[in-house]
Amino acid sequence: MRVLALVAACLCAVGIVGAAQTASTPRLTLVDRTPVVIAGTGFEARERVRVTVRAPSLVVRRTIRASENGRFRTTIEGLRLTGRLRCAYGVTIVARLQGGKLLLWAPRRLADCASPPLTPP
Repeated sequence: MRVLALVAACLCAVGIVGAAQTASTPRLTLVDRTPVVIAGTGFEARERVRVTVRAPSLVVRRTIRASENGRFRTTIEGLRLTGRLRCAYGVTIVARLQGGKLLLWAPRRLADCASPPLTPP
């Protein structure tokens, strides 16, 4: 009987840990800069996410559906964060979730960028 209770307790603990891992905070990550590749994690399974990428000379909007594990990955072909643009203000990535929440990502100022960062012409 004790063994059965111990097995049941272990299974419950594994279920709680698994649920806690899936209920994480949504995050955006810049995977690559040439071309820009964005990954999202921590979203609801099959959730629709509206992603908007703004740069000084470009605005790209995409509607993406997260996978069963709450992830997505998308490539923005027309944008490369290299040269002067990699140090520019004004490059942002915004994700609007089904519930109306916004998730914002903006590149951090890089150590080798001029101070203040340059704005492309």
